[in-house]
Amino acid sequence: MEKGVDLTPDMYFILRHLWSEQDGCRQQELADKTDKDKASLTKLVDNLEKRGLVTRTADDEDRRSKRVWLTDTGHRLKEKVYPLALSVVAQAERGVPPEDIIKVKSTLEVLCRNLRR
Repeated sequence: MEKGVDLTPDMYFILRHLWSEQDGCRQQELADKTDKDKASLTKLVDNLEKRGLVTRTADDEDRRSKRVWLTDTGHRLKEKVYPLALSVVAQAERGVPPEDIIKVKSTLEVLCRNLRR
């Protein structure tokens, strides 16, 4: 917000997925990839849509599904937001040995897998 970006971390993670993985993915796939339940994701996408960053369309293959697409504004926002996110990560990791970060990530992945069972 200090840099004039009105996004929550959850909104950022959705945008990041669309920027790097698959623009136009199904809403359910997006929920799965970002570990959000369907209702939470719907609310987040609603908010992104109100900001003019994404649009939703019916899926051609399954009319019950919606696809989420970045708008031109959503695509351009990456140029501003992505460097900010990288600087936050760099600040958080400062002074922590890379092998410790790898171990923490690995441990957290195991914990998350255990909770999904």
